[in-house]
Amino acid sequence: MKFFTHLTYILLLSITTTFAQSNKVDFSQKPPNIDSLLPKIAAEKNDSARYYLAMSALTISETNPVEDMHNSERILLYGQKNNDLVCQVLGYCCLSYDYIAFGNQVKSLEYGILANQVAEKSKDERLKTFGKAMLALSYLTMGDFEKAVSYNKGAIEAGSKYEPEYGNYLFSDE
Repeated sequence: MKFFTHLTYILLLSITTTFAQSNKVDFSQKPPNIDSLLPKIAAEKNDSARYYLAMSALTISETNPVEDMHNSERILLYGQKNNDLVCQVLGYCCLSYDYIAFGNQVKSLEYGILANQVAEKSKDERLKTFGKAMLALSYLTMGDFEKAVSYNKGAIEAGSKYEPEYGNYLFSDE
């Protein structure tokens, strides 16, 4: 039991570090309309700004997993059409998380593996952190603690290799 408690703590720490990268993403608020958000993502050339813009639409897994899944699919499709690895990783990761909410561990793992593969291809440590943390969570829900710990350690390692950016990335109409 102590092992599981430590594993859960480490996993939550790495996921929290991944999500808590901006002081402008408010997880308690309804996300922006995806149709109005996609042109902003398309116009943004800065990877960090695109990350936060896309993440702002993917914050409702616990309160509305159906809408979150829809937004995740739209972000993923945009990323695939435009070869945007940031949006691809976020789309895959959030779909992986949403499938956990629906109890489909196999689909969660499939999307977690895809997220991690794209993140590795990107060479972006923030994306690697998110991809590995989500894959760790998928393995945790499946009861494969050895793989969960391994990927979680990888997420922590990747997360230690970049400095979070706290810029104002236009999440509000301020």
